[in-house]
This record gives sequence, C-alpha cells and structure tokens, in this order.
Amino acid sequence: MSSFLFAVDRVLPLFIMVVIGALLRRLGWINDSVLPSLNKICFYLLLPCMILDAALGSDLSTLQSPLMYVYAALAYTVFVLALVLLSRRFIKDPARAGAFVHASFRPNTVLIGMPLIVSVLGGERALPAILLVVLLNPFDNVYGILTLQFFSHSNERKLGRELLEVVKNPMVIAAFLGIIFMLLPFELPRFLTSTISSFGGATLPVSMLIIGARFGFKSFKEDSLLVLLSSLIKLIVMPTVIALGGYLLGVRGVELFSLWMVLAMPSAAVSSVITGLMGCDGHLGDEMTIVSTALSTLTLIAGISLFVASGVI
Repeated sequence: MSSFLFAVDRVLPLFIMVVIGALLRRLGWINDSVLPSLNKICFYLLLPCMILDAALGSDLSTLQSPLMYVYAALAYTVFVLALVLLSRRFIKDPARAGAFVHASFRPNTVLIGMPLIVSVLGGERALPAILLVVLLNPFDNVYGILTLQFFSHSNERKLGRELLEVVKNPMVIAAFLGIIFMLLPFELPRFLTSTISSFGGATLPVSMLIIGARFGFKSFKEDSLLVLLSSLIKLIVMPTVIALGGYLLGVRGVELFSLWMVLAMPSAAVSSVITGLMGCDGHLGDEMTIVSTALSTLTLIAGISLFVASGVI
C-alpha cells in the first residue's frame, strides 16, 4: 500500500494541475494568445533551469551502466522501425498510419516527463533520466520527421532543419552545461544556484497548466480502437519491452527505472500539431495525444508502484 500511495502522491497532483489548466481555459484566463508565451517561458527558461538544477545536485560517478544508453538508442530505433513496418501493412490509409506511428512512440518528455521524473526521484538521482532524455530527444525529432514524411510524402519540414533545431534545443544545451558545471573544481555562487533552483521549481505547475489548457475537455468518438491501441503501445508495450531488455542486459536500480519512465510518458503534445502540418491525420493525432495523457495517470501510478514495491527505487 505504501508504494501505491507514493506513486499516487507523485502522479496525481500533476494531473490535478492539468484539470485546473483545462478549467482556466474554460474560464478564459488562458487562451490561444497566452499559450504561445507560456510555452516559450517553459521551454526556454523553466525546463532548462530544472535540468541544470538537477545536474548540479548529481554526481557523474554514480552512473553505473554506460552501455544502457547505447542499448536505449538501438532498442528505440528497432521499435520505431517495427511500428512503421506493421502500420504500413495493417492500416490502409497512409495519413492515419503516420499519425498512429508518431503518437505511438514519441513521448512527452518536455512538459510531463522531466517534471515527473524529478518529482519521483528527486533532483540528485535524476541524472540517468536527464541523460536519457538528452540522448533520445534527437531521435524523437529525426524519427518523427522521417516517419511522417514516409507516410505523407510531404516536404513541409526538412530533416536538416530538424537536426539544427536539435542542436539548438534548450534541454540539450542545459544538460551539457550541467555536466560542465559538475566537472568544475569549484561550486557556483549560491545566488546563481538559488535562482536556477527557483525557476526550475516553477516548471512542474506551469507545464501541467499548459497541458490542460492546450487540450481542454475534449472527447473522441471515432477511431476509438486505433486510439486505444496507440495508447496501449505508447504507455505499456514500448516501455515494458525496452525496460525488460535492459534488465536482461544487467541494467538495475534507478537507471532501469529511468529507462522505463522516460519511455512510459504519454504521446508528445507536438504530435497533434506536427502530424497535421506534415500531411497526415492531425485530428487522429490530437485524439491519441489526449487519450494517452489521460490514461497515463493510471499506467504511471501502476508502474511507479511496482518499481517502489520491488525495491528498485
């Protein structure tokens, strides 16, 4: 019971904030003119500060399984490729297949993943998860563009431009700066670390409000089977299969949990936007993102409870 309550205490507040964000959208306190600014503040300021704060409280010597990161990249690649091949065979409409694949593998590590991981592990133990996010983020971007182009034959977004955006990504920059600061022979001034920590602490509520305001109270009536199948793959199948492979290779403890946790996030909020922009079924992508976000409340609580009960974290 204690492991279940631990998971509930960490996960449920996030989704209460999501509901509050949806209510604020209904009241008109957050609207389409405000959301872009909130997104920029979260993406370019709060989230990088949270990553920096977590890195400054970590120790590189605690990393135990360097090969885990190589395995994660390879396993992620194989899983995405399998999704593309199977979807191409069983889903007749390429536009729907593209939306399905994209929503089934691309996790919301920005607005939900990193805040939740830091909440569960604490900043001082979140380093493996941070490094995993930084490692897989370029794969997310590149595979997202390649799969959507494959199914839509659209040239709206160029792969080279995506690679440049990966290099300029504030999360990537913050992670590398964090590692550099960790290697310095001296500590940063207290006023600077306190400022970083204060901004980082605001990431969780702001990002959850954005999620709630972004989707509001919506429902889906069509494509329910495809939407639920996508959520099942994203929330349960992919993280479980890849984490099990990591376990068989000797990955243990916080690093095993990090491997599961990073991949167990719901579909990325960007899925519902970029899917339509690149000529695939944007409405279907929107439904998959909303449903996987809602269902992740249950799957994350269950998964975290199991890891805590088994003594992994």
